[in-house]
Amino acid sequence: MRKDRIAKAFALFMTLVIAGTTGCGGRKTSLNETGNKNVSTQKTSDIQKKDGESSSSEVQDKKKELVGKKKKSSVNLSNEEVKKCKQIYKDYNSSLLYHFLKQSWGDNPQKGLVACSNINMYLANGMLSEMTAGQSREQILNSFGKNMFRAAVSDCINVNDREEKEWEEEQKIIRKMMGYISGKIKSENCSLGNSAWLSDKYDYSREAGTILKNDYNAYSLTGEMGSKSFNDKINKWIDEQTGGKIKGNLKTNKDMAMLLLSAVNFKEQWKVRFDKNNTKKGIFYGQSAYTCGNTTEEEKIDKEKCSFLNSEYAYAYTENGRYQAVSIPMTNANMNIILPKENVAADKLINNKDAKQIISLCNTFNKKWDYSKIVKFSMPKLDFKSELELNPLMQDMGIKNIFNGKKADFSKMFVSDGENKSEGGIYVSKAKQNSRMTIDENGCSMASYTEIALEALADEKKDTVTMNCNRPFIIIVSTSDGLPIFMGAVNRVA
Repeated sequence: MRKDRIAKAFALFMTLVIAGTTGCGGRKTSLNETGNKNVSTQKTSDIQKKDGESSSSEVQDKKKELVGKKKKSSVNLSNEEVKKCKQIYKDYNSSLLYHFLKQSWGDNPQKGLVACSNINMYLANGMLSEMTAGQSREQILNSFGKNMFRAAVSDCINVNDREEKEWEEEQKIIRKMMGYISGKIKSENCSLGNSAWLSDKYDYSREAGTILKNDYNAYSLTGEMGSKSFNDKINKWIDEQTGGKIKGNLKTNKDMAMLLLSAVNFKEQWKVRFDKNNTKKGIFYGQSAYTCGNTTEEEKIDKEKCSFLNSEYAYAYTENGRYQAVSIPMTNANMNIILPKENVAADKLINNKDAKQIISLCNTFNKKWDYSKIVKFSMPKLDFKSELELNPLMQDMGIKNIFNGKKADFSKMFVSDGENKSEGGIYVSKAKQNSRMTIDENGCSMASYTEIALEALADEKKDTVTMNCNRPFIIIVSTSDGLPIFMGAVNRVA
């Protein structure tokens, strides 16, 4: 075993993209606990008032086979707006991939398997933008990338009115953008859900609550934070939205002012299934969880025995000096797998250029894809759960103020600061994502929910190539539109 190969950590990036139709949005509402027992996975917009990528025909056919079915979004946009929405989402995912890799491979290599839902974070940030103002909101908008829409407002009105008008016009654009992207992703095999859980100690903007309901399909409920009955309702919503893949065990506390949740449940089959008779035991060379400054390269490797899926198929394939990549077709999606070259340490595949190239491969019609090779492919079967702390990731992406009680500005959501009746003081105390991912002979299944807790300030002849994923690799699942939903990072397979 070559030393540089032994030095690798195993990481998995997974981005799920599926075509579909849905909308997003909302406005302020004050609700009370009554006990709704029918929080549907498909109908999350119900608000309860009270608790209770050659020109040959063969290649073209192969491309069509890999693309899958296209579905229309429910949001009506011009061609220019559609192009802009896709570019913004692409920019956002390039940045997210870079920062996610940095955190999972660079800053915290001991993590075994970590997943991240792109679409959950995207929608959560959209909802946060509806509730914030000033620098808090500006940082969120900047995270969407340099191509973010900006509203042009007349200079003929006074400064305060102009700022408010700019906020209103830009938020209208964001709502269209969120609605279009979620509409393209949602399908019978991929459900999305949003919800807002409100403390009965606070007064909320009815306008913001309505926007969250109408534009983001966010289910809302007000109740007693910290109570068992309220926690049970939250966890029931999580169970239903993730199809039971993730058991909700979330607990609120009396200091929480609001809990924002965004969930995704995805399940797809391979177009050509992996033959179970070809599934064989093999060795995965993962990164050891126990390393220190004087640890040798040999000692940094954990050899793990696991089951490997194996196939030989004319997959779309590309490679450069840093990685190999393959696109595996699913029924209505594609899974892209990126494997760093043996002379490229996993944690060195962390830069903005690589991230942009990898995200661009979500487009099945990307000219870098080669459809003329037979790929001898191997990768481990996976079934894991993960928790991802979003606070450092979001702050690394430039979203900082919302985590600071003295700088956060949630004035668009909170009318007053609860019992204290004072302006401001609400901040994000916790941002986390829980995920479950399974990859086997039949296909892949994954679910995730993002939680953001707000509290008050306390006070031709086909060549054959071999691609054996027994070391770090990246996986991306997408439609030809290249709209990611899910990412993961794995240093070990167990």
